Amino acid sequence: MTNQFMTITGASDRMAQRYLKSHSYKLDQAVDSYFEHNPSLERPGVGSKSTLNSLFDTLVPSSDETKSIGLDATLSYVSKLGFEPDDIEILILFEIVQSPTLGQITREGFVEGWAKVGQNGATVPTDLKAQSRHIRTLVPSLSSDRGFFRRVYRHTFLVGREENQRALALDTAKSYWELLFGPTGFNWTGPSGKSWLGVWKAFLDDKWTRTVSKDMWNQTLEFAYKTIEDESLSFWTEDGAWPGVIDEFVVWAKEKGHVVVAVGGGGGGGGGGMEVDT
Repeated sequence: MTNQFMTITGASDRMAQRYLKSHSYKLDQAVDSYFEHNPSLERPGVGSKSTLNSLFDTLVPSSDETKSIGLDATLSYVSKLGFEPDDIEILILFEIVQSPTLGQITREGFVEGWAKVGQNGATVPTDLKAQSRHIRTLVPSLSSDRGFFRRVYRHTFLVGREENQRALALDTAKSYWELLFGPTGFNWTGPSGKSWLGVWKAFLDDKWTRTVSKDMWNQTLEFAYKTIEDESLSFWTEDGAWPGVIDEFVVWAKEKGHVVVAVGGGGGGGGGGMEVDT
């Protein structure tokens, strides 16, 4: 923690220990206090925000609208970063800049999102090459860091909805699931080699015709995590708290022979481990 404080503030080891100790080793509070007592020092990210604002200006197609960019300008930005619209890197980008809708990036989200990258002492990516490089370095974390993947996954629901809609169109949801649960994301394939993504898609094609709600979207991820840990689906019970669509899927998957129930299994999990929206 001392090293983190020193990296963020540029303070000496002795000064770092002094501030950390006086704030019960709470890093954020110690850093805030340090800059409050040293107003002549520039806090990391302050100068960077000015540069990021200037970069955003280059993305704005006209002077008529300076607070956000729309689809065409966003696609141009994506191209300059070296990505295609259907690359998974785009979903990482949209989470970083907190895009409110597909193809829209606000100035505030752009500046604050990229500046936040440097909040723990890392270099703020203030040019296109640095931003592209940063996004690429995050791709492996989609499969190794569940917290990070969950943030990208959940934000995808927000940007994927059509204007004024509370749910995702089914075809849109399928496309995003294929991308997020594919090889470059969280590969929804069990230890046995079974493609649970393939089974899920087959179920949707066979049984589901409605839109995808936020709860269905979020709980599909939690269910996916559980299936990787237990392909017999013994964690699922009829009286569990899973959404109805998950219940239908489990019944359907068993009927179709996709689930091999271990002898003596079939229950006991009670649906545990599911995250409930708040």
